[in-house]
Amino acid sequence: MSIERIADAANREEWLETRKKYLTASSIYGWRGPDFADKKNAWYFSDNNREAILAEKFEGVEKEFTRYATVGMAHGRWDEENIARKFEDGIGYRVETANDMFVNSRWPHLAATVDGYIHTDHYVHDIHDVGENEYCQDPEVFPAMHLRIMGRGTGLLELKKSVSVAWSRGQVPEYYVAQVQTQLHITGVKWGVICAECIATHPKEKWRKFWDLRPTVIKQDPQWAIVLDQCNAEFAAALEENS
Repeated sequence: MSIERIADAANREEWLETRKKYLTASSIYGWRGPDFADKKNAWYFSDNNREAILAEKFEGVEKEFTRYATVGMAHGRWDEENIARKFEDGIGYRVETANDMFVNSRWPHLAATVDGYIHTDHYVHDIHDVGENEYCQDPEVFPAMHLRIMGRGTGLLELKKSVSVAWSRGQVPEYYVAQVQTQLHITGVKWGVICAECIATHPKEKWRKFWDLRPTVIKQDPQWAIVLDQCNAEFAAALEENS
């Protein structure tokens, strides 16, 4: 099994052109479809489905986004570096941002782009200072996570900017879990953190909103390799049919 870096998302035009050739990590959930999803996420498949993915890859159909989504994605793209630096300050380990797109010889028709890396062998500040910078509404999150990933070497970092209330409940949307699991398998890294800068709602005064930085550790699930085997085979068939 070999892993190769094939594109740099910093060169956006090249990256967009390269990703057309692959089924990417962010599309895996939509490709699998609602039969493999929690029923509460049925809305996701209205424009994130196999038909839409095939149209984008092979017919040049550009995906349309609502104004809300377009603005949110723009904020997220520009804020990624700031989110990474706040996460680094809170967690106490060095965080390296990246724009690396990888492929893996086991799944040659799949690709994953990595936002960054967490280096637990490089301290930014001491464990006793972890959590001093209160980026998270729950003051225990950063100290607990610092200890949990201590000594694990390098992990992946996926960054999000979100208005979903699920983050503050300690929940990661399953479509993001599918994305990170795919990233972990394609890169061969055993663990990662998905970190969202999101909005927390005051528990009693619902009209009050506050910024919240919510990181969650995700470990590589060996069973996900079976999912990727199937997705790779299905996308290979689609490539052959549309060649």
